[in-house]
Amino acid sequence: MIETNKRAWDTYWRDFREQPIGEFARLTLNEYRRVVSRILDINALKLVVEAGSGGGVTSIPFMEAKAKSVLIDISAEALKVARNLFLAFGLEDRAHLVVGDVLHIPVRDSCADLVFNQGVLEHFNGDKSVKILKEMKRIGRTVMVLVPYRINVGYQLARFLCKALRRPWPFGGTIERDYTEEILVRELRKAGLAPVFMKKWGHTWALKHLLVIISSNPTIAKSSKKRPIVERIAYMLARVLSALTLSFEQLLAVCIKYPTKKSL
Repeated sequence: MIETNKRAWDTYWRDFREQPIGEFARLTLNEYRRVVSRILDINALKLVVEAGSGGGVTSIPFMEAKAKSVLIDISAEALKVARNLFLAFGLEDRAHLVVGDVLHIPVRDSCADLVFNQGVLEHFNGDKSVKILKEMKRIGRTVMVLVPYRINVGYQLARFLCKALRRPWPFGGTIERDYTEEILVRELRKAGLAPVFMKKWGHTWALKHLLVIISSNPTIAKSSKKRPIVERIAYMLARVLSALTLSFEQLLAVCIKYPTKKSL
């Protein structure tokens, strides 16, 4: 199973190795940067671990705040994308890239100020998701996860189209799970984590998911410096659609290891 997942993700990321970060991705990154800056004291973080990093975009705000970041992913191709991205941002000296399995994170206990991931848990069944969370709890004083939110019309439409067109889900080779607040809290608590903050965020309306599925070509999601105006318009359209349908891209939860009276 691990080898199958590795091949699927290597295939996905291979086409993105030389990818510049385009306007759509920059605007999404700006929104994410504002969110994490409000809910975390990112300037106080010294060591951050991203367990299942993909192309590394979500580590950028922490590295910009001078934290050292360890990025772990099963796909060497994903880490090549991350390396090129950090070179473009001038952050390569703050990153340590490790090929590894999130079910057995190769990091010592309690070493990180923050351990987090985005878009990882949904690719595993509930039991394995809890195991990943336990691994994250083992190495980090604070745990943050970001998962697909069920109430996202664009995302649900992308899943429907994928099934209707009888095409394989192009993002890692499997249809991923989506989450409600209740499902996420239940998995966190099973792992011994107390969610102290939860937020719905993201206004992309899964536009790039939809483009990839309609075209059956994953590389169409690649950004390009040649079309910043088009990507800015697409981002504005996504925000409007998100507002009209009350849709959010993801659920974000920040957790501590032991329950407190303030936990949800």
